[in-house]
Amino acid sequence: METFFIIAITLAFFAFLIWLCIFVPLKMARNRNRSGLGWVSISVLVSPLVAIVALLAMGLAEDKTDLSETFA
Repeated sequence: METFFIIAITLAFFAFLIWLCIFVPLKMARNRNRSGLGWVSISVLVSPLVAIVALLAMGLAEDKTDLSETFA
């Protein structure tokens, strides 16, 4: 029975790490009109904390889908 709890806690820990390293920066980047893949890469390679703080500090990116003002 003790082995079951050790395995359950280990799985919960890895699920938390995946959530922290992948899903949090991905969701934050998409909400701020930024590259999800780029920020997940930064999160995995550098640190999730660095990616999250940088995304919070940078704020929203300009929406580049409206090109009517650029070519008018």
